Amino acid sequence: MNNKNDLLSFTDIYILEDDIENSYCYYKKKNSIQKNNPSVKVDKELLPHVIGILKEYKLKRAELVHKDKLNIEKIYSELFYNINISDLIKKELLENTTIDIEKIKYILSKIEISNQLKNLIIQNIKNNEIILNKKNNYKDISFSYLNRHFRAYIIEGQKGNQIVCRQTFNKEIKLNKTGLNKSIQEILLSEELNSGGLILLCGTNGSGKSTTSAALIKERLELHGGFCMTVEDPVEIPIEGNHGAGICIQVQIKNEDSFASKIRELTRAYPTGQNLLLLIGEIRDGDTAAQALKSAIDGRLVITTIHSDNVESALKRLIIMASEYLTLEGAQDILANSFRVCIHQSLVSGELKTKFLKNNQAVSNAIKNGDIYKLNSEIERQEIAINKNIKIE
Repeated sequence: MNNKNDLLSFTDIYILEDDIENSYCYYKKKNSIQKNNPSVKVDKELLPHVIGILKEYKLKRAELVHKDKLNIEKIYSELFYNINISDLIKKELLENTTIDIEKIKYILSKIEISNQLKNLIIQNIKNNEIILNKKNNYKDISFSYLNRHFRAYIIEGQKGNQIVCRQTFNKEIKLNKTGLNKSIQEILLSEELNSGGLILLCGTNGSGKSTTSAALIKERLELHGGFCMTVEDPVEIPIEGNHGAGICIQVQIKNEDSFASKIRELTRAYPTGQNLLLLIGEIRDGDTAAQALKSAIDGRLVITTIHSDNVESALKRLIIMASEYLTLEGAQDILANSFRVCIHQSLVSGELKTKFLKNNQAVSNAIKNGDIYKLNSEIERQEIAINKNIKIE
């Protein structure tokens, strides 16, 4: 490699924690859509950077573990009514987040308190069982090294851990560089979306949903101004700051938060008289799905992602999840009124392929009546129109 920038231009690096010199990485070939680029073993020139990346990863992980431990201690102190618990019992609680009532009874048998207070504590534990049994995930961590941003995962292999660091390139993101059709770009940036609604980006892992989301937010803020807040876990592409007359604030989900609770909190912090945008990193549960729909019907342009194989299954999954909190009819009704655009993305040999659906009266009626299966013909009709540069009505 000629310089540091070229050296660190890999897309992914696999760090072997117990055998760091045999770590390897992948570089994207310029002007190539070859799918299976060969891995490149770390050399002496790159090795110091690999050690630096591993150090930053471990520091970030230690920081998250420490914050989480403090949070768990706070939760347990509240659950146990601030009773002084021995260090041994506290260690048992902190290191084993899965708590059952038999374990609680055993712990309480070691504490000199009244039976009445013991019963109160047991009931308190039962009422907060979901919080106690929430598994914290340190396998998915975002961090920075030399102003480069990484998202790291741990693979627990038979020969030791491999830390996979995927680089999220902090460059100027433009929709016209994502591979999206020009007509789709124009729809996504149209002024009519300033009134709010839902833009749903769907696909599998690595299909470019986060890149499209970040590019869309930046360009809408530059073009129309406004105020955007993001709720992400983790923050993948840094876009916080000023973009033209618009502002973006990115919020990282903390261990004690959920997407839904953070969305509810942030909706009270929007300014008045602005074009309002909300990015929800991913819809994973019913409460988040319901909050996304409520926010979209409330004047915000909500941009979010969901895992699915096609447009129809994305809409079905969103409705099913949201119906846990809104009823089926309620979810269908709100989505019918708030839906604006859905794009399914996939990468085939490095080339972006999309399926697209824009809202119109026929789409709204199908969603409202639960006839999602009827949308396939409309998706095909709109695809033909886009390819012929015909305006979609």
